[in-house]
Amino acid sequence: MNKAGSRKTTSRSPIRKNKSGHPGKVRYIVPQLDGELVSYRQFMERQNEAWFQEKYDPIQQARFTKEKREEALFNSEDFFNNLKEHKFDDIKLDLLESELKDLKDEDQEELQTFQEMDQQSYHQEVYFKSNIDVTKSPYYGFDADRNTLFIRNISNTLSRFEFKEKLKNLPGFLSLSISDPTKISDNSRFGWVQFKDPESTEQAIGKIQSLMIDDHQFLVQKSQKSGKKLIKIAGKIDSKKALEVTTELIKALDKEKNIKENPLMQELDENLEKKRLDLQILYLRRVHSYCYFCGVQYHDERMLSSKCSVQHLRLCPGEGEQEEEISFDFPTWQTKSVQIAEKKIKEINNKYAGSGEMEEEKNMIDEEKEAEELIRNQFIEKIEKEYNSAQKYPCNLCSKKFIGITYLIKHQETKHPQEFQEKLKESRQEIALQNYCNDPMKLTTIPKKGGGIQNQKSNKKFQQKHKKYRDWDEPTEAPQEIINTANLINYNDI
Repeated sequence: MNKAGSRKTTSRSPIRKNKSGHPGKVRYIVPQLDGELVSYRQFMERQNEAWFQEKYDPIQQARFTKEKREEALFNSEDFFNNLKEHKFDDIKLDLLESELKDLKDEDQEELQTFQEMDQQSYHQEVYFKSNIDVTKSPYYGFDADRNTLFIRNISNTLSRFEFKEKLKNLPGFLSLSISDPTKISDNSRFGWVQFKDPESTEQAIGKIQSLMIDDHQFLVQKSQKSGKKLIKIAGKIDSKKALEVTTELIKALDKEKNIKENPLMQELDENLEKKRLDLQILYLRRVHSYCYFCGVQYHDERMLSSKCSVQHLRLCPGEGEQEEEISFDFPTWQTKSVQIAEKKIKEINNKYAGSGEMEEEKNMIDEEKEAEELIRNQFIEKIEKEYNSAQKYPCNLCSKKFIGITYLIKHQETKHPQEFQEKLKESRQEIALQNYCNDPMKLTTIPKKGGGIQNQKSNKKFQQKHKKYRDWDEPTEAPQEIINTANLINYNDI
């Protein structure tokens, strides 16, 4: 008690001592900060950013899908022309182990090898010797630097569609690739703009630098050609099975992109028929940005080459050796790649199920209209769940009731158009949130630049200042009698 007769206050809580004389500790079980609540918070923080909307908003997704379909059609025509002009006659995407040894750069550092269950099946990363250009014959890898401009500061608020509309007016423009925001890019994005020829590329540098969008100026430079390019080498495969799977996969992906009359699906001349598997693997990469060996697909070949490699070759059996026969009883990288491909084939075929004219008509559906229908159906399902057992559907904007949900929707659309659009907007946001939560590769909160280093420094200062400090909540440091008497609080129960 103090002089005034009131109880003394302290900023520290009183510490109770246990029987052994040590202060009693309270131990906590704290759940990991993950799940719907955290995803929702991060979604709300980023939902108005252009890149975020393009990735998760259903309408923006539809626009992007349509754009990728157009690019695939363009790339397929280019591939078919090269095939017709016999530019791929010398293609060779398989190597003997002795050939790989001769091609590999002897001075390269030890790179990663992805070893699987059996020692014969693996992927390894290699660099070829500097005098070997893997982007040219006979490997035809992706050249990320050819006629390409690199933009290092694309704002998160800039729409790729708006930016592309500006770039389309530049002579020789071919494509635009934009990365997601990364920690190293300080909440902005990188971009790559490809042109038809070197002259168009040179002319575009000044034009893009002078381009102003929302007071944003772009830092542009010509993509620097690197001497060595990373290549992945897959293990020996079952060629017969790979040919069968890639054939069905191409048919499915072509159907999705509305590519018709693919010459690879027809009989080739004798020389190319022997190289059909190589051609189909190359076609999957160039047109559909799909790596058969990794079982991954990206938006374009540039992103595929950065995530996978500029080309993914494979080992082939030597003289007197037999091919690796695939066995699903013993899973390897090969069985996984086949299963991933077959799953994708099934998904696409189910989506575009039908025949003849009906199937063709379904392929030509406007993606944006399809997305609008999805949003509308989401709203209708929400109302049906709310009034599941009701005989009549009341309008929550007025006093009227309707015998069917169709009449209710029509009423709100005509009599309460502004409120109806707001509800559709909510449904659209719910779908975007669901897309974000379901994305296994979703971007989480990006820390401020240098934040991690600053925290490390402060921790070191604390440790130096309190060298004798012992955390009694840590089982490895606390005396046993304290651990035994600690109260357990589980936050998962709250």
